[in-house]
Amino acid sequence: VISYLKNWNHFWANKKKEMCEYDVLWSGIVRHALRNAVLPCMTLMATDLSGLVCGSFAIETIFSWNGIGTVILVLAEPCRIISRELLYTALTRQVDKIIILYNEEAYHLMKYASEMSSEIAKRFTDLFADAFPDDQGVHRPQITKVENVFFDERLIHKTARGELVRSKSEVIIADALYYNGLAYEYEPVLVLEGKVKRPDFKITDADTGEEWYWEHCGMMSDAKYAKRWYDKEKFYAKHGIVRGENLIVTEEYASEGLDSQKINELIRDVFM
Repeated sequence: VISYLKNWNHFWANKKKEMCEYDVLWSGIVRHALRNAVLPCMTLMATDLSGLVCGSFAIETIFSWNGIGTVILVLAEPCRIISRELLYTALTRQVDKIIILYNEEAYHLMKYASEMSSEIAKRFTDLFADAFPDDQGVHRPQITKVENVFFDERLIHKTARGELVRSKSEVIIADALYYNGLAYEYEPVLVLEGKVKRPDFKITDADTGEEWYWEHCGMMSDAKYAKRWYDKEKFYAKHGIVRGENLIVTEEYASEGLDSQKINELIRDVFM
């Protein structure tokens, strides 16, 4: 630094003023070098500020707290910095209650449960697992593209049609519908009594034009989950959506997974 400053015009100008070398160097560093060097630093700090106050930094800081009595969560759409993980953190910090201030209908929050809103699924730097080799034997992360967004293939559930769903079981159902040539809609909006419901699938029979809904219950071993589903099924039946008539229900228990062969047989029995 000293040899660099001695080549500065400021150094020789101050030498002519008969200042000692210490004062010359101090003047060169503080008045000139530091002033110029701080500009790019301030620029970087400004651009990185949003990253410092949100994302992993915020998640790790809030997770270190034991809990907060009352949490007020303010969400304004469109919100580009919110992620599934950040929203989960916000919703699980309260001890007494949580108040949500949101400028859209509540059902729109469901989109943040999708892997499309996950920051973790978009990372390709897993230090604790080997990357799979490609055709040339080169180890690279398994990256897949969905709607112009790139994800780690091992962290998402992608159907044959190219959409993201919530579980492996839903992948099995979606792929079975797809390969049997049935057009389906994933999580359609169904409004009943002013309430928005999102059945897992909606299938339209091409021959009869009938609309069928498909609900997969993947945690029936959980008593609270099962009760919520039975209440939902009664609500469906009240509005003419009845199991066996226009509603297909598949259930999954902790001791028994989903059988893809039975899913295909069920589809053929109903639609073929």
